[in-house]
Amino acid sequence: MKHPFPYLFFILLSLFPLNKVWAQSKVTQPKTGIKWIDQRHQENLPDSLRLVNQKDTAFVFNEIRAYILHQYYYSGYFSGKIDSIKLRTSQSSKSQYYFYSNRGLRYRIGSLNITSDADSDSVEILPDWHPRYLFKSKPYSQKLLEEGINHLIQFYEDHGYALVKVFISNFKIDPSNRSVHIQLRVHRGGRIIASGVMITNVHKNDPDYLARITGIKDSSLVTPHLLATGRTNLQNSNLFDEVGKGDIVKEDNRYYVEYRVKERNPNSFDLLVGYVPNPGRGGTIVGNGELLLRNAIWNGSKLNLSFNRLQKYVTKLNIGFSKEWLLNIPLGVGMNFHFLQQDSSYQVRNLKFNGSYNINSATQVLAIFRRQTVAVNSNIINLPPVLSGNGTYGGLGLNYQNVDNLLVPRHGMKLSIMIQSGLKRISDNSQIQDTTRSRIHQKILQFNMQPYFNPFRRQVFTLSIHAYFIESDGYTESDLIRFGGAKSLRGYREDQFMASRMLWGDAEYRYLLDPTSYAFIFGAEGTYLRPRISIGNKTVAKTVGWLHSFGFGFAFQTKLGQLKITYAKSPQDTFSNAKIHISISGNL
Repeated sequence: MKHPFPYLFFILLSLFPLNKVWAQSKVTQPKTGIKWIDQRHQENLPDSLRLVNQKDTAFVFNEIRAYILHQYYYSGYFSGKIDSIKLRTSQSSKSQYYFYSNRGLRYRIGSLNITSDADSDSVEILPDWHPRYLFKSKPYSQKLLEEGINHLIQFYEDHGYALVKVFISNFKIDPSNRSVHIQLRVHRGGRIIASGVMITNVHKNDPDYLARITGIKDSSLVTPHLLATGRTNLQNSNLFDEVGKGDIVKEDNRYYVEYRVKERNPNSFDLLVGYVPNPGRGGTIVGNGELLLRNAIWNGSKLNLSFNRLQKYVTKLNIGFSKEWLLNIPLGVGMNFHFLQQDSSYQVRNLKFNGSYNINSATQVLAIFRRQTVAVNSNIINLPPVLSGNGTYGGLGLNYQNVDNLLVPRHGMKLSIMIQSGLKRISDNSQIQDTTRSRIHQKILQFNMQPYFNPFRRQVFTLSIHAYFIESDGYTESDLIRFGGAKSLRGYREDQFMASRMLWGDAEYRYLLDPTSYAFIFGAEGTYLRPRISIGNKTVAKTVGWLHSFGFGFAFQTKLGQLKITYAKSPQDTFSNAKIHISISGNL
């Protein structure tokens, strides 16, 4: 019988692999620290060069010498050198290597010459380019040279030379004058003329329509501005989750602008439910729903439906239809019908026609014509401060939208301004004591602005300012703007306030959890004026108020869309009696 010891040895060996035994048996060699002293000032070294084993000393020292000299040369200190290397031991027996160096004096730019592969550059291009980054006698650095070259490339690209390349053909260091002499060579290539636009990864929209809304026409000169404009137009269409920056592709000896996109479903919905606690017991459920159908009839068409149940017995209905890019130009037309029912007291109906023209990828001018009808129920006993009548209004406006992401913007701006003027005719003669009030002239100003700032990678700060002013010979309740609620001044009931003058804003801080989700806190402040209304024997006193609120919430992406939960409190509520709103918006 064979002795079992060899087998036992191999069994134990299999339980403790050789590489682990070897690793455990290795004696960790002590490492010595390294510091870099430049003209009596300690400089930072990369983490990989701050400690060294005895056997790696030569290799690491060479790496440190190369690193220090590279830092000097990058910043223009071409006479920089390492004076000495010393090993010092402290009282605690801890050793440190010290690299002592001297950067010397910084070199300056002695001359800059630019040559090109095209003789016409000396006449057509270069006189317009000023090398502001590379002035003579300016202190030299590699960063400065790179900025100058990029500036030169940008200049040529702006003139349509998208394939331009710039090389350093000669770089001479002059130690006697502590200067550098630079010669750049430009290979500009030919100007790129676009023969069309290609939109890739498109399955839910018409590629020809998408190419049209980029605003890039055939035979357009390709420049960075053209590529950026086309991309912004696609982003603002709200048809894509992602739009690439734009590339130049060549097919059959022709150049095309190509955008790679990630489509979203063209139709969308927005549902909002709010719970408004009553001071005593129970509460009220309010909410609204919106549905947007795109390309329902034609490419570029939008059908918008919304229904709101606000305060008890108050409902709103809105139906709108619009068509964009008529006649292959950025011209749009639309029609909108808005209906408000105030319990059984009165109705307000607005029929609006509007036209729009896109000045550029972010700016749109508007013109509107609006017809308003107010109908009062004269059969009720307690008549509201409203008069039956009709109004005709015209207005001009401006919309500006330039944000990086429509769902969760990080930086950019949204702005809208609308000015209207009109004449209102009162037809409810039984309520008019003064016949001069049968015709009322009115002027209206509306203003909304919301910038976004992204100071750090996951943090967004946004402000919003909202204003409304109406100047009128006389007022009724139907002339006043209604505000307050989840999509207005949060912390108050939906349409809680009516005003002829209103100004409010809020500040919101967001912490991004991912590209489509964030947590937020906000604070809001505002003021309003409700004018004195006198109709017949009924008078409503003038009211001026200051409003403020604060709250927090979360917005995160789900399979159905973005779910948003908001807790908002105003001074009139206790913490347990604040407003809670839940909304979800997504694509169909």
